[in-house]
Amino acid sequence: MSKVTGDYQEMLLKRLKDEELASMYITEALGDFFENDYTSQQVLLLSIRNVIESHSSYQEIAKKAGMSTRNLKHTLSPDCRPRMSTIFNVLLALNYCIHCVKATNQPTELVIEEIKFEETEDIEAYDAPMVYCPA
Repeated sequence: MSKVTGDYQEMLLKRLKDEELASMYITEALGDFFENDYTSQQVLLLSIRNVIESHSSYQEIAKKAGMSTRNLKHTLSPDCRPRMSTIFNVLLALNYCIHCVKATNQPTELVIEEIKFEETEDIEAYDAPMVYCPA
C-alpha cells in the first residue's frame, strides 16, 4: 500500500468512528448500490469493510451476523456478489436498520439508521422489517 493510500485509509477509519458520519457513508453507498451497477456494489462492500474496521472487528460482526469470520471477509471481498439478505444481515450486525420512506412526488428514498442494542440483547431478537424498495 502506498503512503498516500495508507494515510488516506487511516484518516478515513478515524473519521468513520463518528457514528453519524459512518451512517451517512453507508447510506450513500447503499443508495448507489440500488442502481444495480457492479461498480457501486464494490463501493458498498468496501464501505461496509471500512465501517467494520473503524468500529469493531470482523470476528464480532461475523458472530452477530451468524457467519464465520472467513465467510464474512469473503462476502465483503471485491470478487464476491453477495445476496441482498446477506448484506442486510451484515448491516444489522453493525446495528443499522434499513427502511424506506416514500416522499410525495419524489422517488423512493432509502434511509439507514443506526440502532442501539443493550449489551444483553441478541441481534436475532430485533424484529424490525428490513425492506428493499425498488425505484
